[in-house]
Amino acid sequence: MKKAIMLLSLLMSLSFATLAQERTVSGTISDANGEPLPGVAVILKGTTQGTVTNIDGGYRLTVSGQNPTLVFKLVGFVQVERAVGSSSAISLSLEEDMKQLDEVVVSALGFEEDIDKLGSAPSKIAAESIVQSGEANLINGLAGKASGVRINSTSGDPGAGSSIQIRGQATINGGLDPLIIVDGMPINNSSVGESTNSVDGVAQQSRLNDINPNDIESMQVLKGASAAALWGSRAANGVIVITTKKGSSTGKKMNVSYRASYSIDEINRKPELQSTYGQGWGGAYVEGILTSWGDKIADRKGGSDIYDETGSRFEAQNGNLYYPISEKNSRDVYTNSNWDEIFQNGSFLDQNISISGGDRDGSFMFSVSDMDQRGVVKNSNYKRTTARLNTMKRFSDKFKLTNTFNYTHSKSERTQKGSNTSGLMLGLLRTPADFDMRDYKGTYYGEDGTVIENTQRTYRDPLGTGAPRYDNPLWTVNEQSNPSKLNRFIGTAEAQLLPVEWLDFTLRTGVDYFQENRATYFAEGSAATGGAGFYEEDNISELQFNVDLLGRVQKQITSDLMFTGVLGFNYNQRDYERRGGEMNEFTLATAPPNFTNSTNDVNSPSNFYRTIKTAAVYGTANFSFKDRLFVNGTLRGEAASTYGEEEKSVYYYPSADAAYQILNTNSGALSFAKVRASWGQVGVQPGAYLTRTLYAATTVTESWGPSLAMSGYGGGFGQSFRAGNPFLKPEIKTEWEIGTDLRFLSNKAKLGITYFSNETNDLLLDVDLAPSSGFANQFQNAGSLENQGIELDLGYEIFKNADWRVSVDLNWTKINSKVTDINGSQFILLTGFTSTASGAAEGHPVGALWGTDFQRNDDGSYVLDDNGFPMEDPEEKVIGDPNPDWRGGLGATVSYKGFRLYALVEHSQGGDVWNGTRGALSYFGKTIDQGGETTASSEVTAWDGTTYASGDTFRGEIADFGGGPVALDQSWYTSGPGSGFTGPGKNFVEDATWTRLREVTLSYSLRMPALKRAIKISSIDLSVTGRNLFLWTDYKGVDPDTNLTGATANGRGLDYFNNPSTRSWVFTAAFNW
Repeated sequence: MKKAIMLLSLLMSLSFATLAQERTVSGTISDANGEPLPGVAVILKGTTQGTVTNIDGGYRLTVSGQNPTLVFKLVGFVQVERAVGSSSAISLSLEEDMKQLDEVVVSALGFEEDIDKLGSAPSKIAAESIVQSGEANLINGLAGKASGVRINSTSGDPGAGSSIQIRGQATINGGLDPLIIVDGMPINNSSVGESTNSVDGVAQQSRLNDINPNDIESMQVLKGASAAALWGSRAANGVIVITTKKGSSTGKKMNVSYRASYSIDEINRKPELQSTYGQGWGGAYVEGILTSWGDKIADRKGGSDIYDETGSRFEAQNGNLYYPISEKNSRDVYTNSNWDEIFQNGSFLDQNISISGGDRDGSFMFSVSDMDQRGVVKNSNYKRTTARLNTMKRFSDKFKLTNTFNYTHSKSERTQKGSNTSGLMLGLLRTPADFDMRDYKGTYYGEDGTVIENTQRTYRDPLGTGAPRYDNPLWTVNEQSNPSKLNRFIGTAEAQLLPVEWLDFTLRTGVDYFQENRATYFAEGSAATGGAGFYEEDNISELQFNVDLLGRVQKQITSDLMFTGVLGFNYNQRDYERRGGEMNEFTLATAPPNFTNSTNDVNSPSNFYRTIKTAAVYGTANFSFKDRLFVNGTLRGEAASTYGEEEKSVYYYPSADAAYQILNTNSGALSFAKVRASWGQVGVQPGAYLTRTLYAATTVTESWGPSLAMSGYGGGFGQSFRAGNPFLKPEIKTEWEIGTDLRFLSNKAKLGITYFSNETNDLLLDVDLAPSSGFANQFQNAGSLENQGIELDLGYEIFKNADWRVSVDLNWTKINSKVTDINGSQFILLTGFTSTASGAAEGHPVGALWGTDFQRNDDGSYVLDDNGFPMEDPEEKVIGDPNPDWRGGLGATVSYKGFRLYALVEHSQGGDVWNGTRGALSYFGKTIDQGGETTASSEVTAWDGTTYASGDTFRGEIADFGGGPVALDQSWYTSGPGSGFTGPGKNFVEDATWTRLREVTLSYSLRMPALKRAIKISSIDLSVTGRNLFLWTDYKGVDPDTNLTGATANGRGLDYFNNPSTRSWVFTAAFNW
């Protein structure tokens, strides 16, 4: 009995001791701004016991044991441990872990990966930096922010597309744009309508700009073949992976955000023109002539011109009368006023509202945006409205469903450009300084009784006789129309099944569909159509369907070895349709545009259909040893409908990469060190329907004689002049890279260095065939090219404390490109003109400028004629390289409490651009250099043999080409080789080096608990951004980074009356509830 009592006492003592050690700890967890953080895991260290904070950030947890410690964890925040001690209440705030966020990237298949474990070098661009860039164009917002990525703007027109080039040009005739993946779905990013040799027309949109930048959560650029190989024949130009925003899954309250931006845009650079001399020839005023080699305006009598009012006249719409000028007396100059009639300060208002929320079992994000942009060219505009709904529903721990849906509606009005007699800049810059173009439209009354209504008055047709030759720029912006209207839907559905902890299955389907309606209207009397009038409609649609079914294994094989494997199937189908028609010779000149306003013989309908199908099986195997050595391999086997019937049906695209972490301590002078290497193959598909010889409706033409259309004789088809090739196969790009990633000073500084080399073989070339074959040409796999380059990425957090943060980021890229084989051809034209073009020449970079130069001696000096002038070499050759020697971007951030100042400077060193605008204006006598006079100090001879004695003053300048002084007067430019119309293109190839202040932003963020309590707003963000404020360059055109031939052209470096670029101030306010 005594023993039993003693045993019972012992058990009760132990129970009381245990109860004494158990107690409840509670508190609230918030972020650095005092906002409650739901979803924070609160765990008793060393156990599985824990809880999660509620919607108000609160928690309650029973703890026991000796010296208990709580661990507070939330993705994206720095983990915190706190000893309980004798406390019953522990509240704290968590800081965002920027390093953790920076280290997470999204793979080609849409899975999150740790960048420290990769053997390749992707670039991650913060979504907020794109939004804050101040660009209405999403693509332009990437400029200067990633190594190996080149963004090239086509013009400053609202909504105009831009090109993206990653690690050089990997193909000659194939598309250059990278593959764009949005939420696991490949989407269209074409600029349909700009052919590879489009030197006129309007700047078309890039379809990537249909996406609202405010909807983007993250953006990764997969630059190397090893990272992109899982997309096979569509990945030769790299892959950009975009993830859109999702609702919070941490149980946070519903969040409402409103953001509005307003910009003021202006022309970045005006071409410098001479205003000293007026319209005419040989120093005398001549009305209606095309050039400005007339008299000196300041030497005129002054006062009103004298007119011949006895014959023909032009009556403007406002009643002003114009007669032929008998004597030119006026000294008025209209260069600036003419410019101001065309250009204005542009603007855009971009508004975005989003609503998001959710918990662990489901989330949603809904957004609506509207952007209304007014261009710097009057009557040009771009409007875009988007709506997005992203949802996630977790039905159990084993199954969840994710859906995304995006709708875009846009419409625009843009202006004719380039080599185009209706082009805006062509007509404006050629107009003489003494011609007032304001009264551009009216009625012509001929002395023979002829009456022409609604005709235009131009400097070459000052009475509006119906032969304008070049359109008056006011006619271009007011009487011509180039509208477009687009509707686009992008939707994805993803089902994920997790039957066991180490295995998951994903079924991902998506559809991308757009329909765009375009029109082009030239009023009767327009120069480009010979005065007949012209109307065209173009209805374009494209449907892309994609499905992926994949399974993923993540298994810890041993305590040191981790394996991740993926096996999947992909099917992709792209259906493209284009239907339209055109007409000219309107029946009724003023009727609204419609196809009944002309006769059938001048109506031309057209249609085109295309389907491309691709099916593939792919797999990946990734091994991690001791969380230090990482080895990854992928393989894609792909069949496509564009491959030749006589070639193998499946092509394989393998890749492998390895990374080894030498050091990972997060402290010390060298806190992290990794070496990496990768190798992979990707491809370029042949174009559709090139494997078979086609038949088409045919028109037979007799050289310069008449033509015979089969459609006029009951219809008929003729065999194509291009032979089909059943042996076509994809271009194969093989690339390897090596590099290292280093971090210093406890991860305050980081450095990434990458060297890459790629070679593309079996280039698809349009090869000429012998006439005896019965065909003119045939696409063949018949060429190769290569690129090598170095990329540097540097970041340094110079200083950081509770109030201050100062950091800098640098990216630098140098790429050398060379065409190694083009099947014996001397040159392949990609874009441009017969005089100067951009294309491929063996031994030179892709895009090399091609044309003529002056004859040279072995030492590089000029070969001169008897008068000391250089002589043109009739043989064409490479005359320039539009590819820069290197490019770099330097960003700096200074933050103090809620204030933040960010600046980005971008530099492009070297490269060439053909200034065709200056070449043409040299013939017309319009360049700034042609506005001066020179007094000869000794006898000099001009190109036409004219001799100027010592003391003679003439319009022009004196030059010495190596044979003594010579006079460069009008004859040098109009009959000699001194202009772009009469001389070698090399004379107008200029250095394209530039530096620009790409972006500067000053922002203030107000986050105060008192503000939330008072007006229910959790934060207010205000900012002002300057975009492209300064451009430093010796280039004499509108912008050395322009590109005449559009976003999709494979050629580069051509400037011929391009529409100018812009600079902007953007004011933004954002509110979060």
